[in-house]
Amino acid sequence: MEIFGKISVKGYPPLSPFTAEWDKHWNALDSHHFQGDTYQVIVKPPALAKNVASFTCLDTENLFVLLVGRIDNQLALCNALHIPVNTKRLLYKAYTVWGTQMAKALLGAFNLLIIDKRTNEHIIANDHYNFKPLYYTRLNGHFVFGNDIRRLINISGISLSVNQQNVKEFLSPVYVIDEFGVSQERSFFDNINKLPFATIMAIRPEIAPIPYEVSNYWYPTKEMDRTKRDYEDYAEEFRAIFEEILQEQSSHSDKIGCELSGGIDSSSLLCGIQHLNPDSAPVNTYTLTGGTDTWHLEQDKINDILALYPNTNPHYIPCDPLYDYIENTDLKTFSPIDHPNLLNLPTALASLIQGAQQDNCQMLFSGEGADWYLEGIDLIWDSLLKSKQWRPMWSRMKKTFTKGDPLTGFIYLLNSIIPSSLPKKVSDHLYLKKFYPRTINFSTPDVFTDEFKRQLQPISDQFRAQLIQNNDFEYWAQRLEFELILPPNHNWQSLQFDVEYMLPYLDRRMIDFGLAVPPEFKFRIEKETKSFYGGTKVLQREGLRSILPPSIANSQIKSVYSNPVTKRVILGVESLLKKKTTYIIEEGISTPVKLQAALLLLKDKNVPLATRNDCEAWLDSLLNLEMWLQTVYHPTFLDLPLTVPTYAWR
Repeated sequence: MEIFGKISVKGYPPLSPFTAEWDKHWNALDSHHFQGDTYQVIVKPPALAKNVASFTCLDTENLFVLLVGRIDNQLALCNALHIPVNTKRLLYKAYTVWGTQMAKALLGAFNLLIIDKRTNEHIIANDHYNFKPLYYTRLNGHFVFGNDIRRLINISGISLSVNQQNVKEFLSPVYVIDEFGVSQERSFFDNINKLPFATIMAIRPEIAPIPYEVSNYWYPTKEMDRTKRDYEDYAEEFRAIFEEILQEQSSHSDKIGCELSGGIDSSSLLCGIQHLNPDSAPVNTYTLTGGTDTWHLEQDKINDILALYPNTNPHYIPCDPLYDYIENTDLKTFSPIDHPNLLNLPTALASLIQGAQQDNCQMLFSGEGADWYLEGIDLIWDSLLKSKQWRPMWSRMKKTFTKGDPLTGFIYLLNSIIPSSLPKKVSDHLYLKKFYPRTINFSTPDVFTDEFKRQLQPISDQFRAQLIQNNDFEYWAQRLEFELILPPNHNWQSLQFDVEYMLPYLDRRMIDFGLAVPPEFKFRIEKETKSFYGGTKVLQREGLRSILPPSIANSQIKSVYSNPVTKRVILGVESLLKKKTTYIIEEGISTPVKLQAALLLLKDKNVPLATRNDCEAWLDSLLNLEMWLQTVYHPTFLDLPLTVPTYAWR
């Protein structure tokens, strides 16, 4: 669903390009227009006849509120405010009670515009995780905004000038390896900004250029919750929050799709939805097959799920063919438009979404995000020391000694516990040096020109300082994994599709809960623990054990779909080297010789795997940037459809 509009200083000369867009869509049956003394807004619903993400407009004598997206906790809010379940009533009552801070109470994925006609307050807000990105630019006495960046380029007349600072940040060592640092306020285009996550922006259309103030209404908790002393209590709280979120999100529609693998995250979503709604319509599942040597084990676990919950329509999509870049396939209409793809499988993701659209699903649930703060790691000793849990600490130490060679266990404990006992500054440095070396040392494979590498150096230094300054490593790795994915900047936030992408693990309540649970309750070693993965996911294993098949709750193996990534990088570089015009070469970022050498290194099985993985990450980033630049600078970029085609029933 698209929204675009402008806020203007009253009486300021009209913005001709916006007026042309307004007139063009005035008589369109699929457009809705709203205007007042200082604002004009157009909303274009998605191509699907009915979509979970909709829009609601409240327009009274004194108040204008426009919400585009979805509210997951609408029922709970209406009950709390003692009003009937009605979105317009909710928006009115929420503003009456909370004023312009009402965005804090809403959970879901949305863009929000509030105009108080009495006070002349103009507010733009978004959801807590930027699920629905919003872009803006100031043009003298006009503030133009919208969720499709191409529309803003058209309206504002801004050239397709790519933000060079963002390009360098995108290719910096800390970002390529750890996904930390790229600005959340700048888009990849000059002069167009992005609304940060969990933001309330106050706009004052009184003078030109229009001033505005930005404030955050939410940031993840930094406090540990030590009110509970065993796994069961935390697992029980996890299950209550998990079921509350799933119940709210699945209530939007009974036309549900769900990504499904043999892993705990996606399996928990499907089992939870089926458990909570046993009499609902069948759930469509979408599984990537192959791409791993242990696929047969994944298939066995999926079969166990289907046997337990037969009200499921499974669909399988071969993973091996999906190693080409999305821009080179018939899925290119899904291509991200704001920024280059990140390190993932965008073609595979687009295939899953396309399958859900073809089956007329209105929602596609994904387990994305759980690993960032729920998975758990074995760095629990610092937390046990700081909280003086001597008995649990001794118990875990004994288990560590008995799981394998005592000498190995002793060395492991020595390396893990001693750094935690050192002064904080030293401890933080050792932690970063061990797990995030790019934050300590500037290091890249030989894929860049000397000049471009020189330009990356200060950016890497800046990111390192920012990461150390803004984080508290008192409890090792408790928050860092989550911090590294802030600001949210993921490919699914800019893919063009009509199915609502549901991410329960990134609900604000789940994030706050997960980050507050002490790390020792997320990782556990028992007699039956046979692998590192078998000690993780404790909250999900324990909290959802009664609804999961035993093969999922007790799983010891996690498959990684790595082959298609390597294949697509190799094919992409080979294709790139055949092109006459290559932007990353013309811009002095890399050279054909360096790309060819990196390609040979990636193919050489005698090179250590860690070195090849490092090289692959940078080549992937370079290819993603190149493919995105080719799209941006293509003559038809601004004329591409703003929504993907609608697929008919099968």
